[in-house]
Amino acid sequence: MAANRSAISTVALAVHRFGHALWTARDAGGAGRRRGRDSAAATVLWPVYKLVDLVLVKLVIGADLPASACIGGGLVLDHGGKGVMLNEHLVIGTGVTIYHQVTIGWKEVRDRHLEHPVPVIGDNVVIGAGAKVLGGITVGNGAIIGANAVVLIDVPAGAVAAGVPATLVR
Repeated sequence: MAANRSAISTVALAVHRFGHALWTARDAGGAGRRRGRDSAAATVLWPVYKLVDLVLVKLVIGADLPASACIGGGLVLDHGGKGVMLNEHLVIGTGVTIYHQVTIGWKEVRDRHLEHPVPVIGDNVVIGAGAKVLGGITVGNGAIIGANAVVLIDVPAGAVAAGVPATLVR
């Protein structure tokens, strides 16, 4: 579980983890996945998760943490995760810190049924308040993204990206 600084973000992440477990169990059609009781229980609990996610996480906390997003351990949602919007196909590494009002997702508007390139966030990344990380880019391990940056380029491991549009400053 994450080393969060607030109970609000701990609740938001707990709801996400519960939803992700259900989403994984419901996706029983893939090779190597178990069918049967796990999938049935997940199907029954899915509406409960969706209600809790809508009311508690989206409406009260103001974050969007889709169940299908693959989020590593140790994620810190500073300031309670308020305004954090994550794409449903996103992959986030371990030990990442995300400040408030961050959007991570698509670079362009497309039909929901088409594949969308989304960022892959490495381990121990810090994403500053209000930053936008968009498109099929990679943010390397230990990178820092400045507040209000609009990142449309790959950020190498250990680099710092800032500005609109973001450039590598270190």
